[in-house]
Amino acid sequence: MLPSFATSLIVVKDVHIIFISETEFDESHIKDLQSNSNPNKGILCVSISKSDNSTYHREGASIQSTKNRVSIKIPAPQILGWILELTPEDQTAKQYENLPAKEFESHIKPPHLQGNERART
Repeated sequence: MLPSFATSLIVVKDVHIIFISETEFDESHIKDLQSNSNPNKGILCVSISKSDNSTYHREGASIQSTKNRVSIKIPAPQILGWILELTPEDQTAKQYENLPAKEFESHIKPPHLQGNERART
């Protein structure tokens, strides 16, 4: 049985994240953020996606930066998380008997017929 199943999801739209630092941001960190802002990649906890069907959400994310400020805008809707419902423990009674150990012996090839040789009938 499945331990849980999805009942709903959390969607966010028009996300705007701003980082402000008292010191300068490292240029390599900015380039890393910009390279991950393409669709099908991710920034922080958000996997960036875009919509080819929407005139408003054709780009994945935009990043603007200064020496001590980084602004990330993600216009398209993003799935932030899933709400799961736990399934109860399976309390059903066993409806079958164990199979005997020799049940399928007639279907197992003898050791001398295993490999490339075929059984002759």
